Amino acid sequence: MCLTREEIGRTSFGNLISIAHPIHPMGKESFVGIAMLKKPILWDDQNVQVVFLLSMKENGDRNMQGFYKIMGKLVTHRPFVNMLCKTKDYEQVVFCITRSSGF
Repeated sequence: MCLTREEIGRTSFGNLISIAHPIHPMGKESFVGIAMLKKPILWDDQNVQVVFLLSMKENGDRNMQGFYKIMGKLVTHRPFVNMLCKTKDYEQVVFCITRSSGF
């Protein structure tokens, strides 16, 4: 499903970020997986080092609005992305993302 989505349009947003997701919502719960790459890779025509894999539950999830707001800030704020790329574990990633709502 994610590969089908990639064929339709890019999910790399620049600033080392990609927010990959299936073409249609699926499953009973929404979740976000995060991959932190040691070095950037070429994704479409953008360098990507942080991959967010978003899966929305069927019928939508209005609780995801906070995530979208943070992602909107994240893709345009390079210092935050640099800080995120230096994280070493899950707790640091959560701290960085939670902290991002304040910039």
